[in-house]
Amino acid sequence: MNFELALFDRMQCTRAEKNDAVTCIASLVMFSHKSRKLGLVALEDDIRQIDDGICRRGLQLVIDGCDPEIVSRVLLIMIYAGGMKGAELLTACIRAEGILAVQTGTPPGTMVQILTAYLGKDADLWDEYFEQHQLEISGYRDTLGTDVCAGEKIVVNATVGCLSFENLAGMADIHIQKILRGTDSWNLAIAMKGASPRVIEKIYANLSSRAARLLKEDIDGMGPVRIEDVVQCQQHILNVALRLSEAGEIIIADGRDIIE
Repeated sequence: MNFELALFDRMQCTRAEKNDAVTCIASLVMFSHKSRKLGLVALEDDIRQIDDGICRRGLQLVIDGCDPEIVSRVLLIMIYAGGMKGAELLTACIRAEGILAVQTGTPPGTMVQILTAYLGKDADLWDEYFEQHQLEISGYRDTLGTDVCAGEKIVVNATVGCLSFENLAGMADIHIQKILRGTDSWNLAIAMKGASPRVIEKIYANLSSRAARLLKEDIDGMGPVRIEDVVQCQQHILNVALRLSEAGEIIIADGRDIIE
C-alpha cells in the first residue's frame, strides 16, 4: 500500500509498544495459510471473532470478491479518517497491508518479510515471537489439512539439455549458493514441491536458517500445485545454472576430471 511519509511519522512508537503489531502479523499469517489451503471464503467464520473494524471490513470485502484496488482504497480511507497514531496506527497499517496480501495470495514467508518491514529497526521482534510460538503457528497450519499428493510423494525431475534438477544434489555448495542467489524465492518454492529428498536436503543446507524457514513456510502454505508448474520452475532454475556455467562462475560436472 502507498502511505504518505507523514503517516509513517505518526506511527512511531517504542519497541515494547510494537508487540501488538507482532501479534497482528501472526494472525494475518494464519489467515494466509487458511485462505491458501481452503480458499478465501473459509475466512468468513473468522470475521465473527474479529473486534478490529479495519480488519473485519477488509476481510469481508475480500471474501465478497471486491477488486483489490477498491479494498485498498476503503482501508486507506478508514486509516486516514481514524485519527490514530503510534502503535495503534502502526497495527492498522500492518492489518491493511496484510489483508491485501491475503487477497492476492502472497506466500506467507513473503508476507512476513513485507509486514515486519513496518517494524523498522525492531523487525527482529518477529523472530523472537516466532521462536516462542512456532509450535502454535505450525499446529494451526497442520489442522487445515494436507496437500492432495501428501500421502504419495510425487518426485519431478525436470531437464534442460543434458542437465536435470536431480543433478543439483551433486553440485558443490558454493555453486548451489550462486544458483540460489539468481533464483526467485517463489519459483524455488514451487520447484522444491516436487524435488527429491536429496535435492531438498542440498538446497536447505545452502540457505541461512531464516531463509530456510521462510522457504518452508511458502512451501507448506501454497497448497497443491500442478506438475507442469513444478517442471517450469525447475527448468527456470536449471537455466540459471546453465547461464552461470557458461559465464564460468560455476562448474557443472560432466564426467571430466575436476580438482576440488
